[in-house]
Amino acid sequence: VQQLHKQAEKGDAEAQFNLGLLYDRGREVPKDKSEALRWYRLAATQGDAFAQNALGDNYWEGTGVPKDDKEAVRWWRLAADKGFAPAQHSLGKLLAGGGQGVAPDKSQAYMWLVLSAAQGDEEAGRQSEILSKQLPPAEVANLRKLIKQWKPSRASVMVNKIP
Repeated sequence: VQQLHKQAEKGDAEAQFNLGLLYDRGREVPKDKSEALRWYRLAATQGDAFAQNALGDNYWEGTGVPKDDKEAVRWWRLAADKGFAPAQHSLGKLLAGGGQGVAPDKSQAYMWLVLSAAQGDEEAGRQSEILSKQLPPAEVANLRKLIKQWKPSRASVMVNKIP
């Protein structure tokens, strides 16, 4: 834990995420949600998809931070854009029905769910099938073309851009 803490203090995003995880779960350190979120945020602002997804989950659940679906979408989208399947699934699920301050977008929801399903997420596959029946066939065909062309983004420079 001391070595991990040293690496995290030096700005190692992976170490920051892992330290956040330890605090989140209370493993080898006292359980401390605010400390977990601090480390997640540091890693997330460096583009760590695991940390971005964790922040999205916490904002969606309202654990350690006020519940905020818009913030959840913001963080999940950053991770989803990198190809992180759990974030793609969460984002798709929320966009399918909308949320507090988040308008439903079934087309975007379908896209994210299909991308998650392509990585083996069976539940996302089931949800995308349900959505496909709610969209016009021509739109589904167009979305499938876009999905085939989709490529994950590289970790973008985000340091100091997300408070």
